[in-house]
Amino acid sequence: MVNGDTINICRGSSILYESTAQGSPINWRFNNGQPSTATGAGPFSITYNTNGFDTAFQTVGSGAFADSMFIIVRVDDVKTNVGFDFLPDNACGNENIQFTNTSTNGAPYNNYWEFGDGSVSTDQNPTHQFLSAVGSSGTQTFQVKLIVTNSSFCIDSISKTITIRSVPDATIVKTDPLVTVVTYNDLTTFRYCEGDPQHNFKFDNA
Repeated sequence: MVNGDTINICRGSSILYESTAQGSPINWRFNNGQPSTATGAGPFSITYNTNGFDTAFQTVGSGAFADSMFIIVRVDDVKTNVGFDFLPDNACGNENIQFTNTSTNGAPYNNYWEFGDGSVSTDQNPTHQFLSAVGSSGTQTFQVKLIVTNSSFCIDSISKTITIRSVPDATIVKTDPLVTVVTYNDLTTFRYCEGDPQHNFKFDNA
């Protein structure tokens, strides 16, 4: 930190202070923080429960050789009304689902999406495919969670359930030893001897 910097913090949260100063003694004063004073290099966890502007002071040394610095702590309890919409619902797992962040109050935001399938995003309005929804039929549900941190570093979240239709997985398994399965342009291709009258293939619908 630089002398005079300002930190934003949500009311009820804590800041961890640790000195990098050379010299002693080291004394701290946190005004409205709890606790309000400390000595030594730390670290010290100071909790702020009162809205407004506070000041944290650090003094190193004593008498004519003392030096000091301070930072300003802005404490607020602005809560974001977290929300999001998505379209379409009940879509296939290989379709793009558009998620729209509808959060209000306390912008700008840091957004963190959890899609319930191990995937995450920090985009404002992400799109996502639920490619793990694989099966011969039926649907799967995923719990999608949006976590928002606002400009006061207050954090809130909301979760919604989305229904996804399973996508069939047609896996091709070669059963004829005369047929070779290769990949060409990311597509499964078959090579065979033109003199053979027929070949057998097995299609697995997982």
